[in-house]
Amino acid sequence: AFVWYDAGSSDSNLMNGWNYYQTSKNKGLVNWCAIVGQGLLSNHNGKDGPAEWARLMAQPSYQKIENNRPLLYILWSDIEISKYYGGDIANLRKTIDRLKTFCGREGLGAPYITIMAGAPSKSASIAREIGADAVSNYMAPTNVPNDNFHHLDLAARRTWESMAETGIDVIPIAMTGWDPRPRYERPQPWDHGAPDPTKYASPGDTGEITAQLKAAVEFVQDHPT
Repeated sequence: AFVWYDAGSSDSNLMNGWNYYQTSKNKGLVNWCAIVGQGLLSNHNGKDGPAEWARLMAQPSYQKIENNRPLLYILWSDIEISKYYGGDIANLRKTIDRLKTFCGREGLGAPYITIMAGAPSKSASIAREIGADAVSNYMAPTNVPNDNFHHLDLAARRTWESMAETGIDVIPIAMTGWDPRPRYERPQPWDHGAPDPTKYASPGDTGEITAQLKAAVEFVQDHPT
């Protein structure tokens, strides 16, 4: 999944990875999907957001699930509801309805929309309010300084269970580590807090990462709906 940044914005260079992928002769070997903020689904900068996204989702290499449904993650921001939707979440739901319409015109099923809003209960509430399908998370929370992968692994597994308790579909996040220190050296537009270089988790070794991925697969098998 590629985190999406608006063309022409101060952080548009962060789209380089997706641009390289698009020009690769091997891109058909690995599908892609997008992680977007709500604002990128709206009509902005002269773009019809739903129409543009439906065209991107029609790419053969865009990840679809059963019934030809494109997979889309929304990385939630309360600020973007105010900025792009007049503070009314109902307007976002209307935008999603338009996205479904444009996907149908492209011969696609309705997008399978997954909300990542941090707390699982908040993600589930938003998902139900806007007609999304599932919840996930961008990362497993860890607040222990100079943490190790074992604790991150446990945090991820607790997050899966918390998401399952909401009663909505879950896409579990599998972690290989969490080290945001390079972002502290080169602050990004979304980082508003004071940097704390002690807050990171070391990468797992091959065995630890294999165990985490295996556990995530088993979690899905144990929670088929």
